Amino acid sequence: MHIEVIKAAQRCHRWLVSEALPHWGSQGFDRERGLFAEGLDGAGQPLWQPTRFRVQSRQIYVFSHATLLGWYDGRTLAEQAARVGMGHFDDGAGLGVFSINRDDSIADASVCSYEYAFALLAECWLYRLSGDPRWQQQAESRYQAIEQLFADPLHGGFHSSRPPGPLRSQNPHMHLFEALLVAAESFDDVIWQQRANALYRLFCQRFLEPGLLREFFDDALLARHADSRLIDPGHHYEWCWLLARYRTLACRWEDRPTSAEIDEAIGILTRFAIRHGHGQTGLVLDELTDDGQPHRDTSRLWCQTEHLKALLAAYERRGDANTAHQIEASVGRIFHYYLSPAQPGQWIDQVDSEGKPLASYAPASTLYHLFVAFSELARVAGVGNRE
Repeated sequence: MHIEVIKAAQRCHRWLVSEALPHWGSQGFDRERGLFAEGLDGAGQPLWQPTRFRVQSRQIYVFSHATLLGWYDGRTLAEQAARVGMGHFDDGAGLGVFSINRDDSIADASVCSYEYAFALLAECWLYRLSGDPRWQQQAESRYQAIEQLFADPLHGGFHSSRPPGPLRSQNPHMHLFEALLVAAESFDDVIWQQRANALYRLFCQRFLEPGLLREFFDDALLARHADSRLIDPGHHYEWCWLLARYRTLACRWEDRPTSAEIDEAIGILTRFAIRHGHGQTGLVLDELTDDGQPHRDTSRLWCQTEHLKALLAAYERRGDANTAHQIEASVGRIFHYYLSPAQPGQWIDQVDSEGKPLASYAPASTLYHLFVAFSELARVAGVGNRE
């Protein structure tokens, strides 16, 4: 283990435990309503108008995982949000809407597979936290709802919303794959492995091309939509980490791809992102066109955490000094551009091509990205283990 990886992990662990988790656990949660805030403003005050469904699921994950690691006692927050807060998003017919207003009225009545994928992730982590079989049952019910509401039996995969629209995206599938990996690891039922394997095959058949990961598709899941030329380098890195997790888990499964097949896919993703996905600051860019040219030369914080996760996956595989140095540099950029300029426990969510801040508040949804990346770094480095 290289010393720069250990020091980077200690820095990230310290920030989470001393600043971020206590701050968001107090300022970012309404205990009466059981709701996590949409974000915090520059003065650290909660923002509520409107509040998205996905924020609840992501924060349930964060505080469940943090509790299991012994980094913060977030059990009450996670369970209250799941039992009470999530109910605020019910449209009256049993469907979860995209967002609500401060008075609990519906702000956006869209029903989206992306939101449901994160709800499944949250339910898996609640099961890990409590061992309560109700969360395993709820996870199965959530997956069945995803199938019933969004599955496309003709072209494969899942629609992004209900009713289906003309634009489809790989992104909900990516987060569903993430949730399925957690479910497969958590529940003693081979069906979750089969579901994850099926989604991996869809990724290879539809989303991944010989040179890049395609982002947007038409209603037949073909790259014929006007937005099909738009590419997210951050998602290239995010898939790298997910595929590495899949390779580790699936080595014991039936009907699994070979390690070489997964390595080939990771290679495609990595080469495109490294070659085209970084700006002059070294930060990962928000969006490219499929010829590798910048489409939006701004840089969101979440793109940087996904780069860090991809580096961690590569480091676990190789353990080389060069990747260790890149991990140190990635963490340095995250702190320099996003965390250090913000109020303690918060972040600048987006910067321009020169690294200057563009956002005035910290969206709660980004804590999920930070926590996954920083907890992965701590795990790899052996930092912050429960005594």
